[in-house]
Amino acid sequence: MAFGEPGWAKAVISHEVFAHGGGSRLVTETRIRGTDPRARRRFAAYWFLIRPGVGLIRRSALAAAARRCEGP
Repeated sequence: MAFGEPGWAKAVISHEVFAHGGGSRLVTETRIRGTDPRARRRFAAYWFLIRPGVGLIRRSALAAAARRCEGP
């Protein structure tokens, strides 16, 4: 957390499982922080380009997790 060298983006990704009705709910969260304004701008441009693919991968991974949890 203390790392702050200019020019970098730091990421934290979490996965949490909550009781929900008669089953469970899986929630993911990703947080990104640039270490300086330039890094934030550069990451924003990068994210704009990759966001659709990342969303597709995330939905696919969540669907795979749901299938595994539901069993055969």
